[in-house]
Amino acid sequence: RSLKDDDDDEDSDEDDDEPPPAAPAAPAAPAAPMQAQRGDADAQEQMEVVIRDLPFHVTEIALEREFAKRCGDVQSVRIPGRPEDVNKSCGYAFVKFATEEGVQNALAYNGDTSMFGQRELNIVRKKIGAAYREGKGEGRGRGGKAGGK
Repeated sequence: RSLKDDDDDEDSDEDDDEPPPAAPAAPAAPAAPMQAQRGDADAQEQMEVVIRDLPFHVTEIALEREFAKRCGDVQSVRIPGRPEDVNKSCGYAFVKFATEEGVQNALAYNGDTSMFGQRELNIVRKKIGAAYREGKGEGRGRGGKAGGK
């Protein structure tokens, strides 16, 4: 063997040290269902609906009874009060259900007037996390120097 052959062998050894070319990437697996991607707390929040245009006289007890009777197992009901008088309703509520079926049954009452009189209830699934932030900015706002006055 000559010196040149030894050099060629060294060159070929150097080529062996390089990693082989990367294999083409496998197609991405389909995204996991939304509930599997989020924690248990988020999955529970997805079982919650927001009820808007609620008559001011409706109590949490009445709301729980009505939705339990019509939709299924209700886990909790919350009607936020006004900051200046917590005994006065703000006209909306949150109802959390034990099952997705309960949520779907409640959503079917969107626009209905049979529950509490003449007002059409606006019932939507509660948005959480990124879904909530994406919905921001759709209102009229209160900008400007006069502060919306």
